[in-house]
Amino acid sequence: MPADLQATLRRLESALKAQGGKFDGNASAGRFTGETPVGTLEGIYSVEGDVVRVTITSKPMMAPCGAIESKIRGYFA
Repeated sequence: MPADLQATLRRLESALKAQGGKFDGNASAGRFTGETPVGTLEGIYSVEGDVVRVTITSKPMMAPCGAIESKIRGYFA
């Protein structure tokens, strides 16, 4: 988990909104949508101790899971 979770979440929110997505959450849990070149991605996250769990609830069929995971990990690195 990043040292400053609040700053990471603000960065994530800004990045998603700048690309037409949405973010609604806090340091405990939330949900988000993001636009990809092939459609909309939706997910939720929760914070449990030192672990941030991200679950993708909907993704475009053409969006590779590995690319999505890499992008999300980059926000929390």
